[in-house]
Amino acid sequence: MVKLSFVVTSIEEHNEYLLNLIESFVNMTGNEQSELNIILSKISTDYEENLKIRIDKHNNINYFLTESLSRGIKKDIGISICKAEKICFIDSDCILDKDYFVNLKDYLQSFRLIRGKNIFLSRNNWFSKKNSDFRTICEEVFARDIIFTPNLIIDKHLLNDAGGWSLDNLDSDDDFILNQRIRRVTQENIFHVDDALLYNQPDSNSLKSIKTWYGYGEGHGFAYWRESKRGLSTLFQYSPDFVYVKHYPIDYFIFALFQLLVGLVGYTHGIIKYSKSNKLKKK
Repeated sequence: MVKLSFVVTSIEEHNEYLLNLIESFVNMTGNEQSELNIILSKISTDYEENLKIRIDKHNNINYFLTESLSRGIKKDIGISICKAEKICFIDSDCILDKDYFVNLKDYLQSFRLIRGKNIFLSRNNWFSKKNSDFRTICEEVFARDIIFTPNLIIDKHLLNDAGGWSLDNLDSDDDFILNQRIRRVTQENIFHVDDALLYNQPDSNSLKSIKTWYGYGEGHGFAYWRESKRGLSTLFQYSPDFVYVKHYPIDYFIFALFQLLVGLVGYTHGIIKYSKSNKLKKK
């Protein structure tokens, strides 16, 4: 019986990280009670052959090729093919700890919202190390009780009740907007399993990180317009956080200020961009 379904999406044509993820799933204790569903866009023939070699003889690893759809739609496709009642969403550049399932399995039947613990790796340069700190603080302080991936395990029925991933959503901020909708369905707490470890590879370069921050800010602007009651207080409520805690050094403080500035620029653009949208539907 499949107790846990993993869903991973990827838009990269040659994603070497994904092959590492597959290897970590194969090596994970208890993987025979899990499945890994991979949703891909167009990939090369050589890469597909390599993928087939990696998953050969593993009937619980499946990949599906789609058109160039949004990440939210791809996640919804993943939901539709999952065999388990509990679904874990992870990124293609993640690595599962060997004891991930062993440490998680006893809680799957008791809770509808579960978060494992993310470990954010870094490259050997200042920006990457500070970005690892930033992502860690987001994970452990600012977004600890927000429905946020990767390493989110959620009940399939709860997810469908909230409308899935792709309803009124953006790739740039799909987690936050999904959280907004699920909180209209339930206020139950997220149960944390800090022994269910997931290792996250660092961004390939600083520009990619900056684009991600900007996208988050823009997505917050999108989420603002989905609120029925809007005003100055709501405007501040949805603005990006200053992701800083006092025991971090001054150089991280400077990094966090820069990150906030990028996010605020994205937020301002999102407020303007989506104020005239006729496609926003509140659910």
